[in-house]
Amino acid sequence: MRTINFPTNISEKSKWQLLYNYKKNRTSVVGKIVNFSVYFGFTIDVDGIKAKMSQSDLSYAKDIEPEKYVGQYFVFAIKDINLNDKVLKLSRKLSVASAKAGTILNGFITDIDDNSLMIDVGFMCKVFKNHMRDCYIDNIDKYFDFYKSVTVMLLDDYTKQKFTIASTKESEIWEMYKNTYKENTLVSGIITHINDNGIIIEINNTLSSFIGNNCLPNNVINEIASGTIKIGDTINAAIGKINEKSKTIYCSVNLLEIIKNKEMVEKFNHHSERGYIYEAEVIDITKKYAKVRIEDIEGYIYKDSVSWNDIERINDILYIGQIVEVVYLADDDERLTFGIKQLNPVPYEESLYDLDLQSLLLQIGIKSKCFIGIAKIYGKYTFVENLYSIGEGQDGKLLVDPYYGYNLRAIVMNPEKIEEGKYYKIKLRNLTPKDKRIERNQLYQFHSIAYEEVNNPYKIDVNLTFEKFTSPAGNVATAHLLAEVGKNMYSSKDRMFFELIQNADDAASANGVLVNVKTLGDYLVVCHNGNSFDKDDFEAITSAANGTKKANENKTGYKGIGFKSVFTDSEKVFIKTGGYQFKFDKNDERFTDFNSFYFCVNRLQTEEEQQQFLRKFNSDRTRFKGVVDIPWQLEPIWIDKFPTELGEDFILSNVGIALKLGEHKIKGDNGYEKAITDIICNPHFMLFLRNTKRIDFNRLSVSKTNQNGIITLKNSFGINRIEYFKREDFEIDVNNDIFEENGIDIRIDIEDQDDVSGKIIEAKFVDTHNQELDNIPKKIAINNSTIISFAIPIGEDKNLKPNTKCDEISMFAFLPTLVKDFKFPFYINANFILDPPRQRILGDNPWNFYLMQTIAKLLVQWSASLNEQKDRNALNVLIPRYFEENSTDTKQLAEHFNTSYKSALKSEAFILNHKGELARQDEIIIDKTGLFEIIGADLFCQLLNTNKCLPSNKIDNKILEEEIFENIELLRFADVVETITDNGIFNEWFIAASDEQKQLLYKWIVDNNNVSSRTNELNLFVKNLPIFQFGEEYNSCEEIEASNLIITTKLLLPIREILSKLDFVSSDNVFDENHPLYEFVEPQDDEKLFNTIKECDFSELTNEERKTLFLALKDFDGVGEAKIKTISLFKNINGDFKPLDEMVAYRDCVSEWLYSYVICKDDNHKELEKYLISQEDEFKSIIQEHYEDIDASLAELYNNYKGKWPGSLTRQIIDKHEIDNNILAIIEESDTETKKYFLNSIKRIELDSTCTYKKDSYEYRVLQLVLSIYEEPSEFSQKIYFEDKCIKDFSVSDEVICDFVQNGEKKKVKMSLAKLLPQYQNQSDSIEKIKALFESKKDLDKFFVAKPKSIYDIHKELNQLLGIPEAYFSEWNIVGNAQQYLFATYYRRHKRNWNNLYVPKIVLSKETESFVDELLDFLYDNNISITESPFTYHLKTYFIGKYFDSNYLFESEQLLPTIEQWADDNKKKKYLTDNGVRTFNCNTIQFRKLFLGNKPVDFIDKLSDSDLKCGVNFISEACEYEKPFVGENQKEILAQLKNKKCCGLSDDWNDKRIKENSEEWNSKEYNEWIKEHYTHIFIYPGVLPRQLSYNGKILLNYDDSEYDYYYDRQTKQLYLCNSIRIEDILFEVAKEGKSDMGFDEYRELCLEGRVSVSKEDIEEKNKTIENLSEENRKKDEIIEQYRAKYGDLIDGDLPKDEERQTSKSNSIDNIHSNAQNEILLELGTVIERGGLSDDEQVAAHKEAVDAIKMKLEKNGYDCSNWNLDTSNNKQWRSFNQVEDIVNPEGEKINLVVKSAKGGYIYLSATDFEFLTSNRQNLLMLWDGKNEPHSVTANDIFNKDSNVNLIFDTEYTPKHYYAALSKVFQYIKRTTFAVKNPSYNAYNSIKSFGMDSKTEGIQELFDDNDAL
Repeated sequence: MRTINFPTNISEKSKWQLLYNYKKNRTSVVGKIVNFSVYFGFTIDVDGIKAKMSQSDLSYAKDIEPEKYVGQYFVFAIKDINLNDKVLKLSRKLSVASAKAGTILNGFITDIDDNSLMIDVGFMCKVFKNHMRDCYIDNIDKYFDFYKSVTVMLLDDYTKQKFTIASTKESEIWEMYKNTYKENTLVSGIITHINDNGIIIEINNTLSSFIGNNCLPNNVINEIASGTIKIGDTINAAIGKINEKSKTIYCSVNLLEIIKNKEMVEKFNHHSERGYIYEAEVIDITKKYAKVRIEDIEGYIYKDSVSWNDIERINDILYIGQIVEVVYLADDDERLTFGIKQLNPVPYEESLYDLDLQSLLLQIGIKSKCFIGIAKIYGKYTFVENLYSIGEGQDGKLLVDPYYGYNLRAIVMNPEKIEEGKYYKIKLRNLTPKDKRIERNQLYQFHSIAYEEVNNPYKIDVNLTFEKFTSPAGNVATAHLLAEVGKNMYSSKDRMFFELIQNADDAASANGVLVNVKTLGDYLVVCHNGNSFDKDDFEAITSAANGTKKANENKTGYKGIGFKSVFTDSEKVFIKTGGYQFKFDKNDERFTDFNSFYFCVNRLQTEEEQQQFLRKFNSDRTRFKGVVDIPWQLEPIWIDKFPTELGEDFILSNVGIALKLGEHKIKGDNGYEKAITDIICNPHFMLFLRNTKRIDFNRLSVSKTNQNGIITLKNSFGINRIEYFKREDFEIDVNNDIFEENGIDIRIDIEDQDDVSGKIIEAKFVDTHNQELDNIPKKIAINNSTIISFAIPIGEDKNLKPNTKCDEISMFAFLPTLVKDFKFPFYINANFILDPPRQRILGDNPWNFYLMQTIAKLLVQWSASLNEQKDRNALNVLIPRYFEENSTDTKQLAEHFNTSYKSALKSEAFILNHKGELARQDEIIIDKTGLFEIIGADLFCQLLNTNKCLPSNKIDNKILEEEIFENIELLRFADVVETITDNGIFNEWFIAASDEQKQLLYKWIVDNNNVSSRTNELNLFVKNLPIFQFGEEYNSCEEIEASNLIITTKLLLPIREILSKLDFVSSDNVFDENHPLYEFVEPQDDEKLFNTIKECDFSELTNEERKTLFLALKDFDGVGEAKIKTISLFKNINGDFKPLDEMVAYRDCVSEWLYSYVICKDDNHKELEKYLISQEDEFKSIIQEHYEDIDASLAELYNNYKGKWPGSLTRQIIDKHEIDNNILAIIEESDTETKKYFLNSIKRIELDSTCTYKKDSYEYRVLQLVLSIYEEPSEFSQKIYFEDKCIKDFSVSDEVICDFVQNGEKKKVKMSLAKLLPQYQNQSDSIEKIKALFESKKDLDKFFVAKPKSIYDIHKELNQLLGIPEAYFSEWNIVGNAQQYLFATYYRRHKRNWNNLYVPKIVLSKETESFVDELLDFLYDNNISITESPFTYHLKTYFIGKYFDSNYLFESEQLLPTIEQWADDNKKKKYLTDNGVRTFNCNTIQFRKLFLGNKPVDFIDKLSDSDLKCGVNFISEACEYEKPFVGENQKEILAQLKNKKCCGLSDDWNDKRIKENSEEWNSKEYNEWIKEHYTHIFIYPGVLPRQLSYNGKILLNYDDSEYDYYYDRQTKQLYLCNSIRIEDILFEVAKEGKSDMGFDEYRELCLEGRVSVSKEDIEEKNKTIENLSEENRKKDEIIEQYRAKYGDLIDGDLPKDEERQTSKSNSIDNIHSNAQNEILLELGTVIERGGLSDDEQVAAHKEAVDAIKMKLEKNGYDCSNWNLDTSNNKQWRSFNQVEDIVNPEGEKINLVVKSAKGGYIYLSATDFEFLTSNRQNLLMLWDGKNEPHSVTANDIFNKDSNVNLIFDTEYTPKHYYAALSKVFQYIKRTTFAVKNPSYNAYNSIKSFGMDSKTEGIQELFDDNDAL
């Protein structure tokens, strides 16, 4: 038996799906029992899926041992499966439930005795010795083992007996196999083995069969080899051969195919004949044939029956999944064969074969007979292919079949001169004879003479084109244009795909084009069989100008640049087309080097030519950025061999294009493969392609045909394989009159026109100002017309199926757009002008305005045409509402459409009316009620008194109800109904109407009644409708209600005569529920009529009439059995009329007191029995209901009806009567429910201590009832009271359990109830007293079971005991013990979740020592967490943060003495420390101790903020210590604490000391200055003093040199330290602006002569001037040296001897820069760049970038946003800023990355501003040696005060110098160092604007600066 169920290596999801299918198909599975549990049954492994099976599902057999089955494989039926929850339930016994004799099963041996085997197969089988083996068996144990599997055959049907007789004899089983599986029998089996010779399958879980490779079809063998067919798969076969000798059965799949084909052929020929045409689906394609399916029949189309032309591959014409028409040809070799080509015409008209060579060439469009082609040898013939025309002005035109696009070739008549693979000039000489060509279906077969070997013309074209782009500036412009166009035009993958398809469509031959698109690794490959590229096409695709499509009105595109744009997303493109084979390669090395590329394309060979070129284009070379400045998409590169992965199809196709995109761009959710698949899966994009017949993408195919205006789209994959569309083409005029008439601001400017025919040769579109509009195709202007097409879905019945939801994109410009603003019920194609991505219609283009106007008009006209044709959906092609005009992009388009649409809807007669005429809107009324369909349109209009017509009911006119059809009159339902209600004309029609018409009217009424708002109108209408006939008259309900008439119903019909005796008059016609208006008409309320009849006098009616009336009345609605019993139609024995529900049937010998309740003998009809009280219900309905009215005692009634006396009556008596002993006796005999009811009714039983209760006492009997009813009599104890106290109170447990959560775990502690509530002590004495009252004490103890008291009850009683308020209780101010406090806190905090004022606070210091000890003992003994438990809610403050006694504590920090006394051992102390109490050794105490002892503290950082604050507070309050502190360690500690905010230290000036030791500045200048100013200046000797204080107490005095001055704002006094020059300090004061001393005061005091300059200062300044003069002299010498070497240092021509002095690659810029740098380096006035060259600087910068990024990432920084341009490897550039780097704390930071390898840092102005504008921005540096490190802007200035600013005067506007000088003029030690000794220094300064007076602030830049 097999052990697998599924193919190998399939997913778990697939396994579950297969199991689900097995369940549906009732297929069994094989599984291994892996576990057994008594409680959970069996666990079964089904190929890795775990299944469950109950023990009862194992077998029908009894008394089996389930454990023995574990580890064995069995066959199971699937009992249940749940895919969502992944639950699988199996049953073994269900798989054999219907087994019959002869069934072969797998069994399990469970028992062996001397003569038989017991085998479980799902039920028990018994095998006797004579059926065990073919040989004699003396000892069964030799042949069979316990608990082993064995194959058995049933000899009897399974009938659920104890066992079924079976056999294990091989011969008997083999005979059954032979009889079951005869030759040619069809079977299905699961593959269990695969080897080189074939496969083994298992049939029906028992029979194994071999299928050899010779019996397998090739496709199956291939699928086995490829792994498509695997072990576990199911395969169908037929029994091929039975080998009697080896007892083997062989199968064959080939035989199966033969048998099935024979059956198919016979079946098909039974109802078909040759020549019949069918619609078939292609299901397989091979090299020789295509396999098709017609319903359940399969047939074959051989290759030669596919096409009239010779084809290489069938799948070039057909694809799997395609639906095609085929013709039945024959049955050949037991196969049905069909053909396709027989349904199509032959390829060429026969007349074409009469043309001579020259005429045939002209028919192709070629004048010349001379060509160049490549020689190829096929067999014994030599041909020349890829024929390239020469001469006649047609160089490069290809010889191509115009009908099918084949590249034609010519046979060479002089092959001896030809060498294969070389190119030759040839001349065509003649054609193959006509009859031969007709026979071969080949019109074009040429003979030629080769006369000269030549070079490959295609390669020449490619190489010349590569050299075409010689201008650097032009190339930059073209490259950027292509990049922009590609980015804008094809930003989405679908548009790029569409461009490729469109170009294939434009290249189609007359027979259309087939396109094959596939993805191969890194490539997207597009191949098609359209015309190969000729020279014009090649030049077009390698030019940035418009392509060859521009002038061809039959081609969709007209922008050649569109084709190049598809290359945007690729790096390499391969193209093979005809003789051209080339690539566009973005990564070609020549594109990266300016010299290499331009020397090549310009063919610059000599060094002189190259240098001259470089001089001319030096600036272009400087700006050259590599391939981005080269139009590589236009630079073809010839290749001799394509990548092998592109395959043979690519090379053999007429056109092959392979874009290397990279697999990452092709695969995935955002890849090309997914995008193109989505497009293919919606084939509507093909609707308006002119020539594309089929597109294949990977394994998907879509195709299109267009016959007689019907477009058929077919696909290979969808549920709907075929879609049909009706296409309507409208040719519209394009001329200036039309434009003017429609208000369109464009005109046609005719540039060239044929004088004879008037045909326009050249024209263009212009605006009203005669400016050319170049975005409207000229071909439209030339043709004077354009086509607008509509395509609408249709069904197979050819009826229109418009998309009335208008929810799909419907605007096409030959391919679908992405326009969502204009959606129609069908698809529209027009020559729209699109945006560059060709996705949206330009919203401001006047040509588009014209198209939108025209579409609107055509839409209405088309609808009118369809109306005339009476098409059901003629109106549904219209759009039901105007387009939105609120979008900026589409506003104008919508306005033009809406205006035109509105006008057309109003003016056009497009609606078919009920008279069959077209009408305008204002001539139509809409009857939404549908009444006209019943009474006729003419009568309907007559009733409404209108001349308007209704729309034809042959047209779906629901759309006319939309608001857009504003001129149509919509009739409201209420108005129509009001018109016909009580209308004489209508009522006359109704009376005369046929029954059919009336039924339609009734249905109309009923249907409209479903709308609730119409109910009232309809009811009124029906009420006035003359429905009922009374003799000659017809009356309505309204009229009947006003009379004494009643409507005869089905119920009244039998009693009509009886009712007449009661003075009622009935209608002639019967009205019942079958009448359609039954719901509208109430003939009369049955119940009301019943009540009226009920009041009648029945004394005049006979017994029989009363019975008849009764039987009729019982069926009245609203009456029913209950009410009919209440009518007094019949008499009792006393002769009184009485209702039936108060009487029983008549009987003899009835008690006199029952006479009133017994019907009289005359009225005792059999039909009335069911309405009388039955004898069984006599007690219930009479005695029980009326026992209080019956003249008999309660005891008598009970004794007479004891057997029927219900507990409910007893319970009723309990409620109404006082219980005495007699009633108690009834209760004692009642059911348990009644006894419980009685016991529950007892409120209280009082036990008297003076009484003795005997067995017959009420109390004792009640207690015995309790004991007999309740398992727990103690429940009743709450009703028993002794000495006014409930006995339940004597049976309460002392244990109180309090649960809560501690440390995340549940915890329980015990308290004593007696401790909480002392009244519960000594309860046992009272119990004994109670028991002594009873004579019999049996089981009385059960009333006294001790139970725990609820927490809630304890809380209530504790409140009562201690006087605790119920809710608000904020303070423990009562006398109680510790457990009572803890319980009260626990209950309120934990059980009620209260807090604060509702949980009592306690002052432990006021409690007794014993109270505290009890409290702590309870907490300690139960290990309760003080921080977490609900008991200690308000106790935490006494422990947490408290300390054992110490000298370094505030009193408030110490632990209570009572608590510390309690902790008399280490365990208790540990308990306290574990709960927050601190010891003397903690850091907090040690800090205080060490500080006051002037000892160092090395753990400040480990202290918490609160500990530090408390510590500072303590040392400030330490009275025995002198302050301020003066110890060195104390000073150091306070200095550390100064900046910690948590400490609360105040850092202030020592105002007193400063003022005591300062003197006001005393100088002549100051004394004059202070007269006019308020700020007094004082001088302090030395560094200014400061102080640290806490709460007003000074802890430390110290001096701080950080501050140079102190300003007292109150006194306006400025104090300066005397260690720094006064004027320098005052400058800082003015600059910082923190005082009243600003720059104006500073200038008056310090710069205008009021502060004297010392002689030393003057000497120092003179010395500085001499040094500067010397530096200037050195600079002049260096400048002269460079002038002699390089000439003047300005941009211009190089010196004449530049070839000798510079390398070829140096430019003037480099020389200029080097000269300036050397000058500055010589002078020493600028920091040197470390001697690094340009290339070294670039390398150093790249190294720094990599090292810094690596360092940041290593330290946990997120550098995913790292974006740093270091791509320029020719010149060093400053791309250094990186933003949005995330540090490990999650904060974003910005960086400037620099190399410091040269020793110094050079920052551009941008980088410098970036750093200084935000102090968070960092400068990251790496010097090439040490680790990278960061520097802030402050570090730059603080570490080196000498900052150099370098700028080039050539590029700096002069007024910037003035601005800079004014910014820096107050900054000391700022110098502008310039030197030009040939000019007067003052003139230089004046020319810079530095002599101008500063007024306010001047901006550095004005609006005229070119930044």
